[in-house]
Amino acid sequence: MKNVIKKASIIFLFIFFVFLSLFIVEVMFRIWGPPQIRLVGTKILLRKNETTNNQCYFDSNKIKRNIVVTKNSLGFRGPEPPENFYKHLSLITVGGSTTECIFITEGKTWTDYLQSNLLSYFPGIWINNAGIDGHSTYGHIELMKQYIGKLKPNYVLFLVGINDMAIEGEKNQQDKQQITEMTVFEKKVLFRELGITV
Repeated sequence: MKNVIKKASIIFLFIFFVFLSLFIVEVMFRIWGPPQIRLVGTKILLRKNETTNNQCYFDSNKIKRNIVVTKNSLGFRGPEPPENFYKHLSLITVGGSTTECIFITEGKTWTDYLQSNLLSYFPGIWINNAGIDGHSTYGHIELMKQYIGKLKPNYVLFLVGINDMAIEGEKNQQDKQQITEMTVFEKKVLFRELGITV
């Protein structure tokens, strides 16, 4: 009888601590928010209408710098699409962290500089930054299919390859296999279906 009571007490304590742990994790997520998930299967989740303020320390002097990263209603960095979008010259940049530039504040990314330089030649040009930290070429193709192709910008500028070289393992091999198995013709057809001139 003592054995049964001891086993029941152990099981009860185990269940109690599992529920207590889950409760604590739930409270933590409600206070600090869940981790930022950007990919579920092959579905890309873009965080829309969000501004993030980060305090970063650089150099040995620990210079404090405020970094503001804003995502518009599309989930990209840059201005909102103009009302008469299809009458404007439009360009979207696609790439990994070197495009998204999450450690560079608003107005200072290379896509911001690109827009400010092109405005003098093409008044009213609209440029957005669709970079996603860590994305490989396969991720860029999915971004094109799920979001950018539907928007139909005039141009898409790709800064790709770094994450394809850096990532190792089975998933990267699958990405490489899927991309390399596409013939040049299939890639052109994909871009034509997305409404992008190659």
